[in-house]
Amino acid sequence: MVVWQGPIATDNSGVNPTVMCDPASGTDFIIGKANVTCSALDGFGNVNNCSFYVDIKDNENPVLESCPANQTTNTDPGQPTAMIEWQEPIATDNSGLKPTVMCDPASGTDFVIGKRNVTCTALDGFGNANNCSFYIDIKDNEDPVVASCPANQTTNTDPGQPIAMVVWQGPIATDNSGLNPTVMCEPASGTDFVIGITIVTCTAVDGFGNVNICSFYVDVKDNGDPVLESCPANQTTNTDPGQPTAMIVWQEPIATDNSGLNPTVKCDPASGTDFVIGKTNVTCTALDGFGNANNCSFYVHVKDDWCVNVVHVGPDIQDHSGTLRNGIVFIMPRHVIECVGVVSSWEFWTGVSATFRAMVFRPESGGDPTKWTIVGINDIPASDVIANQRSIYVVPSNDQIAVQIGDVIGVAVGQVSPGIQHFYISGTDLTRYTIMSDPSTLMAGETFVTNHGPTTAEITLAAKISAP
Repeated sequence: MVVWQGPIATDNSGVNPTVMCDPASGTDFIIGKANVTCSALDGFGNVNNCSFYVDIKDNENPVLESCPANQTTNTDPGQPTAMIEWQEPIATDNSGLKPTVMCDPASGTDFVIGKRNVTCTALDGFGNANNCSFYIDIKDNEDPVVASCPANQTTNTDPGQPIAMVVWQGPIATDNSGLNPTVMCEPASGTDFVIGITIVTCTAVDGFGNVNICSFYVDVKDNGDPVLESCPANQTTNTDPGQPTAMIVWQEPIATDNSGLNPTVKCDPASGTDFVIGKTNVTCTALDGFGNANNCSFYVHVKDDWCVNVVHVGPDIQDHSGTLRNGIVFIMPRHVIECVGVVSSWEFWTGVSATFRAMVFRPESGGDPTKWTIVGINDIPASDVIANQRSIYVVPSNDQIAVQIGDVIGVAVGQVSPGIQHFYISGTDLTRYTIMSDPSTLMAGETFVTNHGPTTAEITLAAKISAP
């Protein structure tokens, strides 16, 4: 609506003319330029006019309604984008004409991952514009794809080790974002794996925190046999005194294993077994906790080496009803030792319980039957001598007498007093000899002389000769 003043008109008649404008002041003019003609009319029909124009400009921006709201959405499956559509905003204009509305980017665009502003602009026919904005936020919530996950692996320990270093390829991972995910395995390739089954988990992480995993196992087997050290040496020994066997004891072999655990070691037959006469193989087996075994073998050779049999002096005596007197020494030259070795034990029988000395004698060179050298002496205490009963005295290893073929055995009975004593050699009858020193003080290597004289006695004595 446009209002103006005037125009003012005068007339020569002195009467004010009538003035009218078309369109009149106060008219609602539409947008654009409109001419207005004002006419002055006097009472006599005379007319004059003037003109001007009214130019209505549209400087008012369109009005935008229903601008789309902000949108947050996920990428399309398997894609790094999401196609987003929206209802265009509604725009009106004071001109009455419908404005043109355009959004940038347009509805239906593929939006990449991230946040992007969209601006929608309404433009009327007179160049007036208005806009509104919203954002599109595309989220990547899609997990990476893990391909070529390593297969389960079964392998043996590294030689001599309780572990195996295992290496693998992959896995390969891709992501809808188009960026390569980070892939890490725990434990990592190249790790030393211990014996047993270990689960390996490989994780792929994309740049937006999405995760995917795959798993496989590494099974490390211990197929390494234990190592046996210090296997017992072959053993040769004699039967235990008076027995057909020998109890043999040895130090068990030492075994180690790559697993770091101590193997179980068992020998068959076991240490402490009574071995019969002859040669017996012993196998010692080391078994680890994973069923791997190793063994070593040796033999035990038990010999029956009584090369001097039990001899009984009594039957050689015509009258053996007398008592065995102190100071008597018997030599038994008819019972010659027939082997080389050591006296490992004495087997004897006497009619009394008394201390006596078991001896080994060797004839003096030159052939004099009355001269003998003492090779060795084993003192047997009375506590080990039981009257009228077979007894065995085992000689300590550091007291064993070394003998040779041709030596003979003998015994001194009782505590011999100094002075003239009696010394006997068994034969078709007993012959008394006088020894020149006290038998209780005789030492190995001493030589003594004998002379004769009869007596009565009864004794049984044998020496067990073992390998030196």
